Amino acid sequence: MPDSVNPIFNAADVQKRLEVINQQIATESEPAVLSPLLFERAQLQVSLGDDSAALADCFSASHFTWGDRLALSQIHTLISQIYLEYEQKEKALWWAMSAVDRGPDSVEAQFILGQVLAFSEFRRQAVDCFRKVLALEPQHQAAQLALGVSLRETSHHYFEDAIAVLTTYVDAWPDDADGWFELAYATYIAEILPGRTQGVSQELFQRVRMCPGYEKHEFRIYRCLNEVDDCEEMKAATAILPEKAELETLESKSVTAYALRCVWRVRFFLACVGNEANEEYKKEIAEESFPNNFLSGNLVASVVTAAFRYTVQMIKEVRKNEFDEATDLAVLAAEAAVYATYLYQRAMPTQTVSKRAASELAQAARNDFQRLQEFDVDQLDDYRENGPLGDLWQDQPPDWYRSARNDYEQKRAEWKLEITV
Repeated sequence: MPDSVNPIFNAADVQKRLEVINQQIATESEPAVLSPLLFERAQLQVSLGDDSAALADCFSASHFTWGDRLALSQIHTLISQIYLEYEQKEKALWWAMSAVDRGPDSVEAQFILGQVLAFSEFRRQAVDCFRKVLALEPQHQAAQLALGVSLRETSHHYFEDAIAVLTTYVDAWPDDADGWFELAYATYIAEILPGRTQGVSQELFQRVRMCPGYEKHEFRIYRCLNEVDDCEEMKAATAILPEKAELETLESKSVTAYALRCVWRVRFFLACVGNEANEEYKKEIAEESFPNNFLSGNLVASVVTAAFRYTVQMIKEVRKNEFDEATDLAVLAAEAAVYATYLYQRAMPTQTVSKRAASELAQAARNDFQRLQEFDVDQLDDYRENGPLGDLWQDQPPDWYRSARNDYEQKRAEWKLEITV
């Protein structure tokens, strides 16, 4: 869903409302009153990240809802949404179908069913759902975008349809980075077909960079434009990194260690932000966790987050024994980490960060790869810096790394104090 349609989140207001609802629920016994209170509390808990409590309240609300099919549809939609968030496809699909069964004209139910079907790779059925949403609500922004993406993913026979839908989307929402990126990417993929005009996608990718919040797409834009060939520093750095064929010689645990350590070397860049950092972002950094969302306005932090997300997805593929997909993602995670280092070096004064920073990080990744070739995977239960592989740099860390780490710790302490107060 585009960021532009997400409501502004205020944790303090949510907590206040939650306290009021808790008091009401504690003194209420009438099912007709209790059910909507439980459902509202579930929605608030989702916004606070407490999905387990939200699910429990949804099930209770469903139990107390008798005869109101639309209310049941809303509850089951939220249950499906939560299961989809945790990639439990079968449960998400069951509850989404239940939501549509009880509310066939519900925009929310049809949309969540489309999302689950798309995630489960039932793309033609997903297209049908998104079209139903748009028939019910023609200006449904997220459904319009999802329809374009699903058409592109369905088959090359639908590329023209996808481009048409996405062109309509950017006409309606001209400042939306997600829409411009998906239009650029669909055009980029379509350019492989005979008879297509070449180079149109390049202009569209540059157009993405004119939109607020484009930073979340920066790494993919950079790769699609193949800008590495235009930058000697990045060209030299990426040439050092192990290629996919090399990573395929490692055990899955070793590939996981390789990618994780690449990302850990750039995690301190997450604090090199200015006024872009909002309350939620500061809280996540203070707790030493990776942010859940890209930080609009900060290119370096957004690319670091992209590297982390590739790594998370890689771990999921390893667990599913999809090793080919896992190595692809490990390659992307490492290159994103190198690109983040290059952007960090470019943003900092030349006297602070060496112009070889990206190559230094790539060399550290190469060193890890070489060690992992001979490493006993049974010892790789702990991938951290204090684990069996030891220091991330195996020697003296570069000055720019120590500087970034010190800045991170200082910012983290400041934000932790700010949040506590």
